[in-house]
Amino acid sequence: MIGVIGRYLQKKDLQDFIDLLRTQDAMDTAVVMIIATAYRNSVRNIHGLDFISPSTEFNENHPILRELATAITYKQVLGEYAFAQALTVWLHTMRCVTRPSQKYLGIKLWTQLSKSFRYVPFIMERGVVPSQLQRQYPTLVLDIRGYDLYPPEFRRDAVNDVRETDRSHSCS
Repeated sequence: MIGVIGRYLQKKDLQDFIDLLRTQDAMDTAVVMIIATAYRNSVRNIHGLDFISPSTEFNENHPILRELATAITYKQVLGEYAFAQALTVWLHTMRCVTRPSQKYLGIKLWTQLSKSFRYVPFIMERGVVPSQLQRQYPTLVLDIRGYDLYPPEFRRDAVNDVRETDRSHSCS
């Protein structure tokens, strides 16, 4: 179980990640989405866990959250920042789903990520990034089907739901 300070730090980490994506080039974010999608599809095929619809499978104590956090740290130590960011996408997605008070941050996260969706086919067609990834990770299956999917909790029309909620809270 995580305490108040831990939740605050995780929320701050998520906001910092969103800010990073906001300042990052869309092509770089598209590379992150390619890796994130390949990882999501791999986990779904091997373990049956689907990060794109996490609300039915996860809670805030699910072991995959600890595994993701550990893997992110490991990838950062190795200097594999795109891979670390890809894993961070799923870690923060899971946290936002398991904590309704952070749903608005999940929407901000996925709104930012969606700005890169249109570049994914271009990057895949050019083949530079996929070939680099295959050289670096020979066992990685670059299955990017569904790269443009949103978790249902963070769909575009959910933005209006959150704005309405924010207005009702600010008027109180």
